[in-house]
Amino acid sequence: MRDYSPTLAERLWNRATKGGDDECWLWAGKPANGYGELRFGGQLYLAHRVSYELAYGAIPDGLQLHHTCGVRLCVNPSHLIALTVEAHARRPFDETARCKQGHLRTPENTYVSPSGVRSCRLCKVESAKQSMRSRSGNRANGILMPPPASCPHGHPYPQYLSYRPSGYYCCKECTRLRAQRRKVAAKQP
Repeated sequence: MRDYSPTLAERLWNRATKGGDDECWLWAGKPANGYGELRFGGQLYLAHRVSYELAYGAIPDGLQLHHTCGVRLCVNPSHLIALTVEAHARRPFDETARCKQGHLRTPENTYVSPSGVRSCRLCKVESAKQSMRSRSGNRANGILMPPPASCPHGHPYPQYLSYRPSGYYCCKECTRLRAQRRKVAAKQP
């Protein structure tokens, strides 16, 4: 085990938000590759490794630390376990690991991209739904909503209404005037 000075330990705990034993203690200092990073005495330390070594002693040779909570910025020593490289590779999912929105990470609801990046399928579905809602214009849950009485420029819609496949209503008169302005602008040198 490295001999950490009391000031390094103080610095570590001053930059971590401590909670209960079952809660994540999040690192509030500089992150590096998702992990907390601590510079002290001209050396760079990973905050979770310092936390583990202060609580349990040296990390045995050939072992890696695994966050059982799945949060890389967590420095709670009770959320860290030392595993072999093989065991760590076999444990990408933990029952307590959750995505940013709090969905449980399981092999069924986790998408792994060809580059190896993991993302939550439930979050992707919610994001797609939100995107569709914002793009669908006057649609609500796939149902076409009635158009307003007039366009923003005051042209009455019953006369000038045009519906586009993207789900938007548009004013035929405004579209005609826009085309006319473009035509005039194109003729000017």
